[in-house]
Amino acid sequence: MVLALQNIRFSYGDNTVIEDASFQLEEYDRAGLVGYNGCGKTTLLGIITGSLIPDGGSVVLRNDA
Repeated sequence: MVLALQNIRFSYGDNTVIEDASFQLEEYDRAGLVGYNGCGKTTLLGIITGSLIPDGGSVVLRNDA
């Protein structure tokens, strides 16, 4: 496992952007992140990189990732 997100929740004030997002990526998996403008793609990447702290849930990133 390289990356795992479990029940991620994130809000900007009263506006919930991400709710109950969960997924796991293995070493040789390939993934794409697509969606409409404003749907939370950049927010999700910010949570993965650690620049944003989720309101709930957990992020596990392998040390050498």
